[in-house]
Formats: sequence, structure tokens, C-alpha cells
Amino acid sequence: MLDLIQIKKKLIDRLRLCEDSAVESGWEELFLSKVIKNGNITKFFGHKLNTNTNRRRGGYTTSFTQSKRQQIINSLIQHLILRFERDDTLQSAIKPIGEMSSSATIHELRKCHSSIIPDLDEQLFLSEYYEAAEMLKSYQCEHPLTALQKLIEIRPDMFSTVKCALSRTLATKPHSADVERLINTYNKFKNDDRFSLSPVT
Repeated sequence: MLDLIQIKKKLIDRLRLCEDSAVESGWEELFLSKVIKNGNITKFFGHKLNTNTNRRRGGYTTSFTQSKRQQIINSLIQHLILRFERDDTLQSAIKPIGEMSSSATIHELRKCHSSIIPDLDEQLFLSEYYEAAEMLKSYQCEHPLTALQKLIEIRPDMFSTVKCALSRTLATKPHSADVERLINTYNKFKNDDRFSLSPVT
């Protein structure tokens, strides 16, 4: 969950790099190299392509323009932004736990407390957080898991609220994770018969 911001940013940056240039030896060139036109007949990998006259926009398309590429990339970027915007609030709220820094403000920690451990004492969390953050400075814990492991190792009887916050943060997943898993399972069971259900099937 904590890594989503960086992963999303990197992916969007890489997509933007593709806006102004085709991918060398990429799918566009490979696709077009396998499309062969002979009069009114068009073949792809040796298979004849049929035009679907029922479609409003005609049949197949064999050209990729710069504007089409930019439309596709912009659509992907917008999809990424919209898909994960629900997680942005939680990501910013649990940021202090991911960093375990003594420079975190009281406001940030209260927001973190209300988001991840509202059932625990707020004042205890605030005092334990700053003490734990100071202690972890010398251990260079760059990830919540290593911070949690180190706190359990050196102070097994202390920092219960911070340990709980770290544990819950590590267990937190994007809001769509369960839905994605369900769709993935559904796709494994999907076949031609199930995809077009009829009284026979």
C-alpha cells in the first residue's frame, strides 16, 4: 500500500515517455509487418480478416497514428489516476508510519491514528511514536516491516500502539485488491460456453 504512490508515478512517467515516439521493434511494427493486403483481401499471420459490416465504424484498422497513440496513453494514465484515487487519502494518512520520522507533525500523527488505529489511545500513540522514531534512527529501518521487527526485538514489552499501527499498515491493501482477485478467478473459469450462456449450457 505504501509503495503505490511511487509505483504509480513511475508507471505514469514511463507512459508519458512513449507519447512522442513509437516503441522500437514494438507491437506496432510487429503487427503491421504481419498485415498483408492483396486487393480487397487483407490477411494477418496468413489468416483472412473479415470486415464486420454491423459495426458503425467499419471493420479492421491497420494503421497507427501519432494521435491514436497519444489517445491510448492518455486514456491509460487517466485510468491509473482514477483507479487509485480512493487510496490516495489513506496513503497520505499512513505516511508517518511508513517513514517513522521524529519530524512528523502532531496533525499528521493524529490523522494517521484516526485512519489506522482509532480504537487505541491517541496520546499514548503520539508519545510512543516519537520515542520509537528516535530509537529507530540508529538502525536505519527503511521499511515498516524492518521497523516492526526491530521494535519487537529490542523492546518486546513497549510501543504497543506503534507496533499495532505498523502491523495494520503492512496488512493494508488497495481497495480493489479483492475485486481484482475475484475477476482473475472468474477469468480462469470463463470459456466460450460460459461466456455466451443459453438454455443449453
